[in-house]
Amino acid sequence: MVWLSFTLKPVVGENFFNRDSLVSEMVGVLSDKGNNTGFALYGKRRVGKTSVFKQVFLKLQGNKEIVPVYFSLWDLVEDSVFEFSRKLSQAILEAYSSRIGLSVKAVQLASLPVDLLKDFLNRLEVNLKLKQDVELMVRLGSEKNVDYDTVLEKVFSLAEGLAKETNTRCVLLIDEFPSVMDLKNGKKLGLNIVKKIRTIDEDLKLIVLNIAGSVRKTMSLVVLDEVSPFYKQLFVREVMPLEKKFVVELIVSNLKKKISGDALEKIFSESRGLPFYVHILGKGLQLRKEKSISSELVSEEITFFLQEEGNLLFQKDFNILSSREKVISVVIACSKVRTLTEISKKANLLPSQTSWFLNSLQEKSVLEKTGVEYFFEDPFFEKWLERKQL
Repeated sequence: MVWLSFTLKPVVGENFFNRDSLVSEMVGVLSDKGNNTGFALYGKRRVGKTSVFKQVFLKLQGNKEIVPVYFSLWDLVEDSVFEFSRKLSQAILEAYSSRIGLSVKAVQLASLPVDLLKDFLNRLEVNLKLKQDVELMVRLGSEKNVDYDTVLEKVFSLAEGLAKETNTRCVLLIDEFPSVMDLKNGKKLGLNIVKKIRTIDEDLKLIVLNIAGSVRKTMSLVVLDEVSPFYKQLFVREVMPLEKKFVVELIVSNLKKKISGDALEKIFSESRGLPFYVHILGKGLQLRKEKSISSELVSEEITFFLQEEGNLLFQKDFNILSSREKVISVVIACSKVRTLTEISKKANLLPSQTSWFLNSLQEKSVLEKTGVEYFFEDPFFEKWLERKQL
């Protein structure tokens, strides 16, 4: 395989690597007409779940009997059920546009005058009910008397109807799915909205739902725990960090410079195999004026990245922590203490208090526990915290 370039965007096509078996499994299962079960992907942030989804999306586009739809909750401007339903409907319509004769971008329909909108809808190569469903979802927001249950039912009904009308299967790939629990209908809906979508999903014949999420606690609530709505309803797969050999191959294949073995080892150990950081370091090293890369230059590049991009990436993550969680995070990052006793002493807290906040930080996927020791899931977040205190 030929690596094309370092990128900070989700990796697809020829640049995609080390996930071939997972992608092949997903494409095979999702292409099977006799199967109606999708996948639930989970793993650390920046481990490459979005890249997996987008690669599956790309592969399925070559199947005339399947219409894949990719949608991320992180693309929402506002956390409302109506915004979610409107944006997801637009993604579905966009995916089906060539099959139903939709000649404009789905997102543009909402801005059309009523008469022109109706004219476009009349041209669609679908039945009257589908045209009415499309109009409802396009005008969503101006219709004030529609409850959120109905709206959710309509968006999935739209996908089901389009699939039936075009004799296809609709494969929905919803990224950061647990964030639906943050959606509001006056107030946060929490797990109730997941239960509602699960109930809707039970009756779908032509839609295969796939979800992905990063935060362990919310993925547990949605799909991993025995009492979660989607427990044993989806094929669960964990996306793991890259193995060392793939990190080395990625760097060596892309970097147009000599690089020492120690430098390669440092990139792997510092990134812990998270593709996002492997690409960041590779891209930064490629732009440096030096013709050969040493371990020391990798360290310099990490410092430069944290100085230039650290606040943009990590300040929001830090701000949402409670005051005690911040104290404990800083203590671990700066003092390199790992056990409950050591952390409690440095943070000047009772062990029982420290234990509670450590559990909370694990649930938020800030920390992970190995044996009796606590480590940051994101190695660069730890480095940023340490640097922040200097």
